[in-house]
Amino acid sequence: MFNLLNLNCFINNEYLTLYYELISNNIGKEALKFKTQEHHFIPISYYTLKYNIIKGENGNNDESKKKADSDPNNFKVNLLYKDHILAHYYLCLCTEGQINYLLKEAFFKMSSIKYISKDIDIKKLDKYQEIYESYMKLKSEDKKLKKWASNHFSSFYSNMDEIGRKEFGYKINEGRKKLGWEPLEDIIKRVSKEKLNHYYIETNHSKEETAKHFNTNCSKIDDLMNYYSLHKFRTKHMCLEIINNLNRDIDKIKRLYIIEDCTQRYLANLYNCNVNTIQEFLHNNKIYKVKSYTK
Repeated sequence: MFNLLNLNCFINNEYLTLYYELISNNIGKEALKFKTQEHHFIPISYYTLKYNIIKGENGNNDESKKKADSDPNNFKVNLLYKDHILAHYYLCLCTEGQINYLLKEAFFKMSSIKYISKDIDIKKLDKYQEIYESYMKLKSEDKKLKKWASNHFSSFYSNMDEIGRKEFGYKINEGRKKLGWEPLEDIIKRVSKEKLNHYYIETNHSKEETAKHFNTNCSKIDDLMNYYSLHKFRTKHMCLEIINNLNRDIDKIKRLYIIEDCTQRYLANLYNCNVNTIQEFLHNNKIYKVKSYTK
């Protein structure tokens, strides 16, 4: 059986193991009318994203199925309706990135069909609530993306040739990357430690600017910082140049702040930074004003 971890969108956890077991137990199972459905071992959604395929009318994804059927590493098994829902449940919990959203979408669509879900109560599954909440959040973002896509492309999409439709799919997936659906492993491949350090820390761009520059979102920037063990001061304006200036003038700052009773706002304007930067510097160097109390 093909190792799904080679696809870089699967997570090695207990749910992947359960998925392997479910598929293994049903290899060779005969199709039963009104009782089983065909299931691709490697999900069809994988090919939709890999080849930037746009679904046809009524959500038809025949082109993705053709790609799945022609992949020598893929195969189909017949699963009972209940097991088919469980397979997609496990997939929701052992994948990440863009494909995770598409698999959650398939899971909830499948579960909404009464004759398929009659033998299983999905709300009693351990991770149901977690899946539901994350799906609804992504669904809301996807609606914004599709609205944007519709405004830009719908007027001429029907007249596109195959190349044009692939380009349309590419733009949709690029938009999804900005929403943070791109796996961290893929971002690491294109954003090196040196690039991140130079743009985000040394040149002191904000997190939002950095996310936009690297075509991702702020949470992924945090993940990259942790992965590369990089550190940026809590305030976004605390760059190396400002740190050096503050450390160089520490005696002057003590005099201005304590003896001459200058405000933090005055110091911030003096050193061309914000008040939070000054507060952090004062705290780190234990520079405090002595408060006097009168009876």
